[in-house]
Amino acid sequence: MKKWIRKSYFLERERTQLNQYVTILENKIKDLQLCSRSTTIEIRNVPAENKESHDDLVSIVSKIASAIGTKIGSNDIRDVYRLPAKTGRTEPLSWNLHAMKQNIQVLPLHVKILYYKTREFAKTNNYNFCWTSNGRIYLRKQPGDKAILVKSEKELSELMPHD
Repeated sequence: MKKWIRKSYFLERERTQLNQYVTILENKIKDLQLCSRSTTIEIRNVPAENKESHDDLVSIVSKIASAIGTKIGSNDIRDVYRLPAKTGRTEPLSWNLHAMKQNIQVLPLHVKILYYKTREFAKTNNYNFCWTSNGRIYLRKQPGDKAILVKSEKELSELMPHD
């Protein structure tokens, strides 16, 4: 019987270690996705013209950039194309830049969701600052305090005050 208890203990410990390792790998994948998407921008609901050329798409991108207060020229764009869409829907416009302009930040969906939850957490827990930089989410309670990097909801729950 002791043999089975010992075996059970070791299996449980190994499972815990493997779960921690999976979490580390998931975070690495998220970081890689963030890096690979750092120069890609996607915009939905941009009306499509019949037989759009590459130059037409570059012109649309330049106009969109101008509308948000930045300048993107044809030399800045590595590639521009329409993504596939469901029947009856406008195909999203996607473009890759050689380098990301400083005043444009694109967040992957999982980061957008975490950023929203972090902002809500900041409001309810008296954090005065919540921001993103290079796709990473930060919190700070007071000016001069050290910035807290938020990588997951678990980290947010660990910041919750314990009564």
